[in-house]
Amino acid sequence: MTELYLSYIQKKLEADRLNAEAEKILSRIINSIGDDSGLLTAAETARRLKVSASTISRMMDDGQLEFTHVRSRRMILKSSLPGI
Repeated sequence: MTELYLSYIQKKLEADRLNAEAEKILSRIINSIGDDSGLLTAAETARRLKVSASTISRMMDDGQLEFTHVRSRRMILKSSLPGI
């Protein structure tokens, strides 16, 4: 049973290490997203459309704006913005 427990601990440590590495990579990707990426945050979209952030959230929920998930953030596709 001790060997089984040690094997579990080793696998858990490796999974934690890989998860931390993946988080670093995703952070770099998010930080590298610029204006020419085709993606905007909800706040950026709200400023461009001169509406509130809650309106943007509602538009995403209703399917009026296309978005993608980047980690836990919803990023709006510029191509889905009306008139932009």
